[in-house]
Parts: sequence; structure tokens; C-alpha cells
Amino acid sequence: MIKITVRYQSTGEFLSLESLGHANSAPYGEDLVCAAVSGIILGGINALKDGCYKLHYDEKQGSIVLCNIGKMSQHDIIVIETIISQLKSIERDNPKFIKISVQ
Repeated sequence: MIKITVRYQSTGEFLSLESLGHANSAPYGEDLVCAAVSGIILGGINALKDGCYKLHYDEKQGSIVLCNIGKMSQHDIIVIETIISQLKSIERDNPKFIKISVQ
């Protein structure tokens, strides 16, 4: 199962997004849930413009952590919220393979 944790500061500002694990919804190379989650997260990260983020990933473990370390532009706020919205859509359709926690 893919476990995604989204954290916000007490002010409501985005703090981090962590994705850990593999969906295991199909054999390796055929797992559409993993492919969708990877595409959403990596595509979103590529769309960020501010450069005020730290990124850590481990492909083998299936983990990626994106941490905000500065002031986000309106553009990047929209990108982050779009990533989260798209991931929630995947979770809604595949609850056995992805779980999102918002803190």
C-alpha cells in the first residue's frame, strides 16, 4: 500500500508531502496505481517554480519526501494543492492500494 502524509503548519501553510511504499495492485511494471501516483507527484514537482523545497527519494523503497523550506508563490500553492487533489482522486477509486493522511 502507498501511504501518503501531507503536513501543514498551524498557519495552514504547506509543510511537506511524503509518499511511502508500493501499491502492489498488479505485477511489477503493470501497476497502474503506482504509475499514477508517481506521475502525479513527479509531474507536480517538475511544475514547481520557487526552488524553496528539499526533495529526498529512494526508488527502491518507493519513497519521496517534498519539504517546503521557504515562502511559496501562489503558483506553487496551486501546484501543491493540485497534486493533493489528484492523489485523493486516486485514493477514492483505489482505497485498498493508497491511503492519504492530512495533518
